[in-house]
Amino acid sequence: MWVSPYAGQVSNPHDGSVYCDISINPEDCLNIPFWDIDGNDLVIYGSLTNVLQTNPSSVNIYIPEGYDITLPISNQEVRFNISGGDCAQFLEDGVTSCQVDKAWLAYTPTDAQITVSGLGRINGWETMKQQRDDNIRMSDGEQGDIDTLETSSDFSDWEGIGYWYIYSRFLSLASASSDMWSIDVSGVETAWGSRRKSTCVIN
Repeated sequence: MWVSPYAGQVSNPHDGSVYCDISINPEDCLNIPFWDIDGNDLVIYGSLTNVLQTNPSSVNIYIPEGYDITLPISNQEVRFNISGGDCAQFLEDGVTSCQVDKAWLAYTPTDAQITVSGLGRINGWETMKQQRDDNIRMSDGEQGDIDTLETSSDFSDWEGIGYWYIYSRFLSLASASSDMWSIDVSGVETAWGSRRKSTCVIN
């Protein structure tokens, strides 16, 4: 991972990459994190999932100076093993008897080079707004590491656990790109970090 102070890719480089100026066309790169079922896994996917599923050679995200983004930039996934209930109903209307008994973190696989640049910021106060509105007071200190969750009571709020791990990691990127720098982040500020006991920037 190469981290460098530079104003960012202020215009489309026309180099074949998927380019997004977050103040103009964020939807070309970012999606709202969403739930789906993959085999026997219930999964919440990060904000880069849709664009990476198009198999781009590179994704170039620019956050202009003075601009706040209210989504994490991430191809992280939070996966839960389904142990019972009707999880499909949760996808339809949010009401469910879905039960899970295991959770782990993964990343949407990609060979794309991912670049995030600019002098704007990822605003954690707004990123975590839904958590606050729903009165979910989660932190790593309260919940423990995801790998230590074992009992049914640990998983009673699996939805909150999923949202916590997706939204509290403001930059969480992974790539198998063979380029010299598969992940290139420069200039971007993160603000109002959550109570993670660890960084909100992960690669």
